[in-house]
Amino acid sequence: MGFIATYVVLLLLWEIWKCRCAKRFDSTYKSVGKITVDIRYAVSVAIQGVIFKHECSANSLAILRTFGFKPTVKLKVPKIVRWIPPKHGVCLNIDGACKGNPGPCGGGGCLRNPAGDVLLSFAFFYGHGDSLLAEVRALADGLRLAALHGFHITSVYSDSLILVQSFIHDKCPSWKCSWWWRLARSLLQQLHVCVAHSFREANRVADTLASYACDSQERSIYSLSTIPIICKGPVVLDKSGLPSVRLL
Repeated sequence: MGFIATYVVLLLLWEIWKCRCAKRFDSTYKSVGKITVDIRYAVSVAIQGVIFKHECSANSLAILRTFGFKPTVKLKVPKIVRWIPPKHGVCLNIDGACKGNPGPCGGGGCLRNPAGDVLLSFAFFYGHGDSLLAEVRALADGLRLAALHGFHITSVYSDSLILVQSFIHDKCPSWKCSWWWRLARSLLQQLHVCVAHSFREANRVADTLASYACDSQERSIYSLSTIPIICKGPVVLDKSGLPSVRLL
């Protein structure tokens, strides 16, 4: 209702100004009815390409329909999501965080077995950068750590859709992270695995580790017993299989 009301006022002022200029300089005249029709048409065209996320009240909707406006509203639908353990081998979840974008950034990740036990986790501070750079570097570091400690990775998850699609289309998303992106691609090809997308609610441990790296500004590797206290809650929740609700 607020969007359409504001748009109508702006169009009203614009149409009156055009009518005034046309009458003064071109000696042409537009009736009030024609101005009204033009405004209604402009609003109808504008709201056809807009999908609103919040539905207005029944009274406001009735007023809009009286003027011939039919806004499209797509309400968010709740979806139950949870971390899915690997069927075999080791699962790698990674995430990047940035305070400012660009700003201080860091990455985190964890390696877990089918039982949900954390075999190894890390929180690395990367200095100044953006969130995409942190995501790519976290992926490369997670894969290198897994190879260094002899873990066989069978699945990799990230909540960055841009990062996942970059490997699907085999196109580096940014020149700033090209070196680490090519390294990660090489390691993924050696392991014969792909990066799959995961919702943030199903990537809580890696997300917490990445935020911890930004706050601590350190580079640390953890086992289950030494993992930061702030990360133990998400580890327990994922291992227990408790779901989270996400609005789509």
